[in-house]
Amino acid sequence: MKLHNNFLTLGGLFFLTFIFACKKKDTATTPTNNTPTYASSFAYKKNGSSQSVSSMTTNLINLGGFSYIAIAGNSTTPSQGLNLWIDPAATTGNYAFEFVGGDFVMQYSNLALPGAYTTSGGGNLGITKHDKTAKIIEGTFSGTVYDDPVSPTDSIIITAGSFKAKY
Repeated sequence: MKLHNNFLTLGGLFFLTFIFACKKKDTATTPTNNTPTYASSFAYKKNGSSQSVSSMTTNLINLGGFSYIAIAGNSTTPSQGLNLWIDPAATTGNYAFEFVGGDFVMQYSNLALPGAYTTSGGGNLGITKHDKTAKIIEGTFSGTVYDDPVSPTDSIIITAGSFKAKY
């Protein structure tokens, strides 16, 4: 029961962070010193169908004693978001997604669902670049998110995920 209550608490905090996250747009522009700024991107397929990501939020957050690089790909049609929670100490390499509260979590939500779908283990997060000084992280992801990681009754398969983010 304690694990389930922790899941509900952290899941609720993740969902609120997704809803109220400050948007940070990183677009490729050329400032006066002719050095282009970083261009962020986020893409994925849900159950085999490419999703249209209309905005992206990226934050370095401390949530309930956990520190994360929080990356969200959001869209308005339908209103949905896919969140990645990545340990800021992570280096390049491949990592399995974990249950809420772990170092690497993937979470999907939309307004039609009764709650957020999250990973309970497995899947893959590939970090191909992580420059902690410039605060840039890039990689790929795939896996399955569940309506209830303890006793799942429904799932969504996420494939072909990629991200480039400045946090």
